[in-house]
Amino acid sequence: MVLQPGWPAVSERQNLWVELAIPRNGAELLDALEHGFPCAVLSRLAEISGFHRRELAEIAGLSGYSLRQSRQVGRWTLSQSDRIFRVARVLDSAQALFGGNWVLARQWLTSRQRGLGGRIPASMLATEIGAGFVLDLLGQLEHGCIP
Repeated sequence: MVLQPGWPAVSERQNLWVELAIPRNGAELLDALEHGFPCAVLSRLAEISGFHRRELAEIAGLSGYSLRQSRQVGRWTLSQSDRIFRVARVLDSAQALFGGNWVLARQWLTSRQRGLGGRIPASMLATEIGAGFVLDLLGQLEHGCIP
């Protein structure tokens, strides 16, 4: 993953969940996951965050085959939707930490972090446990606790 110059620095956009047209939590989120997110959610997340669609798919652990299938069907499966939501949740937390600055959020997510044992946060998001470690670190940083 390479940080691309020229992406918008600071988001002047609405709430990420509103823009993605998915609920952030609760029974509505569970219903959306079970039904499967529309295929366009990943593209929209890429447009908002500045990551390329294929990068986000790789971060979420989605194969090229999954990308093609979702286009044909028009929806992601429950499992795929859950992976996309996991990545969106971490992206939302990272950009919030950096005051809505997606460039800084992407740079942080794609750089080795001491608080993660030198791992790259984006490379940990394909699993719930890895995403949990990243979210924990983001929470610590938000509260001024530098590991």
